[in-house]
Amino acid sequence: MGSTLACIQWKAERDTCCGRDFILSPESGTGWMRCRSFASGLDLTLADFCPRRRANLPLHLDGPVVGVSFYLSGSVRCRFPGSEKTIAIRGGEAGAFRLAPQKGEGEAEPCRTSLVELRFSAALLAHLGGHVRTFFMAGEEGVRVWPLSPEGALIARDLLVCPYSGVARELFFEAKALELLAYVFSRVEGTVSDDFFAMRAARDRLVREMADPPDLKELAREAGFSRSCFAERFRELYGMPPFAYLREQRMETARMLLISGKANVTEAAFTVGYASLSHFARAFRERFGVSPSSL
Repeated sequence: MGSTLACIQWKAERDTCCGRDFILSPESGTGWMRCRSFASGLDLTLADFCPRRRANLPLHLDGPVVGVSFYLSGSVRCRFPGSEKTIAIRGGEAGAFRLAPQKGEGEAEPCRTSLVELRFSAALLAHLGGHVRTFFMAGEEGVRVWPLSPEGALIARDLLVCPYSGVARELFFEAKALELLAYVFSRVEGTVSDDFFAMRAARDRLVREMADPPDLKELAREAGFSRSCFAERFRELYGMPPFAYLREQRMETARMLLISGKANVTEAAFTVGYASLSHFARAFRERFGVSPSSL
């Protein structure tokens, strides 16, 4: 498998308090990889790259590894000694793995590959119990592949588009990695609400598109609810109706724009979706007790 293909090469870019960042060598293609280790016993690998051509990926396992991978795009094939089976993981799939120390080989296609991988330390594994331990530790070693759920993809995608830098970025990575781990464990145990991530996606879209938000009917349809059920579930999760939540987010965003000096009153109003300055000023005074021009 792929023995005559060029080996993909990574170059160290920077060290951080929790790990190291890499970039793909120009001869191999474009992209990056980030590796982190956290005190919780969780190792995180993020990668987003595109090889120039089909390329080998050396797979050297210095010790036993247990974890789970999430592929948002791309295609990677792996093979390990003693196994005739080639493991293929493609975009839209996840895989739980338990492997002994060994040297294997992988092959990446010349397309954009985006992935998130979590590995569990021995200390973390020692604390696993019940269905979670059975799921990861029982049966034969190897890799089990299944379709990646929209909920899992949502969290994994957040990790690949971190908006922070410095220490804040490292905290973000750890928090999101733990959220992804909690999601995996909760799915194994059957304890996560099926509608939670659909509602969160609707909320995120409402905030992201606050300048021109979708209507309640569209949000409800995307989340798989009737309008009335969507509004009721939204209130249960976030403490207020959808458009009261939107109004609160608009006001907070406008206040931060004004305080930071990144926008004047007119710009802040238009950014958060107010076409009328008088309506914006009235809503702002009702929320904060002062006029926006006083900030």
